[in-house]
Amino acid sequence: MGQDATLHGLISEVNTNWGHITQFPVMAWTFLGVPGVVRGALEFSLIPIPSGATITNARLSLHAYDSPVGFGQHSDLSGANGAWIRRITTPWNESTVTWNTHPGFTLQNQVAISGTSNPLQDYPVIDVTALVQDMTNDPQNSHGFLIQQQTEQYFRRLNFATREHPDPLRRPTLEVCFNLLTNGSIEQADPGFSLLPNPAGDRVHLDAGARIIDRVQVLDALGRSVLAEAISRPNTMVDVSGLPSGTYIVLVSGRGGECWVKRLAIVR
Repeated sequence: MGQDATLHGLISEVNTNWGHITQFPVMAWTFLGVPGVVRGALEFSLIPIPSGATITNARLSLHAYDSPVGFGQHSDLSGANGAWIRRITTPWNESTVTWNTHPGFTLQNQVAISGTSNPLQDYPVIDVTALVQDMTNDPQNSHGFLIQQQTEQYFRRLNFATREHPDPLRRPTLEVCFNLLTNGSIEQADPGFSLLPNPAGDRVHLDAGARIIDRVQVLDALGRSVLAEAISRPNTMVDVSGLPSGTYIVLVSGRGGECWVKRLAIVR
């Protein structure tokens, strides 16, 4: 990922940069009796996504900060601790941003994160497809995600691991699948990934080489999901015997953030 930072609204911290810590809390709390609101900002590079692409699936994964040290873990002490994910519209830098230089944001296509009473609740599959489509459509005014409590009332908190966290599996990730149609074809070539046979009958073999396939989704001609499987291995055989003859789109997500989009014909 590109960058992440904590925006600390406590009166004594509004000019302090919190861009290089291992946790980013989303909270309203009191600090030695003084109230303060804290938000999180994170940004991923979307440069690999070409202009004009249609985002078919974008998943943000956030993992709970796994220690009570620091700001503390998830808490719904005073009520529901759900949060909003919103698109940031102005540039910021994790090494300099503070509450007083808080970046601008928009409510358009904001995404709700449900609250939790589990202090170690992970959020591995947050659907941010519409937000990423907005970012792709308007890159000049898109600079990542802002996360804040839906109700900024003390004492409510979510707290997530940042890209500085020592465990790479707990760092934030964004997986994006997209279509780029040219003369009716999907252009997303990758010599290290295969989908065979094509046309297929009852089964189709997916192979990502040394990379791990995390999830497979099949869409019909109307864009509706007709099959989805979690995989967690580099190759798999997918049973498509329940699907009628026709043309489908196969979306494959890799654990490392890779994404493959293939057109598949099924013939009976």
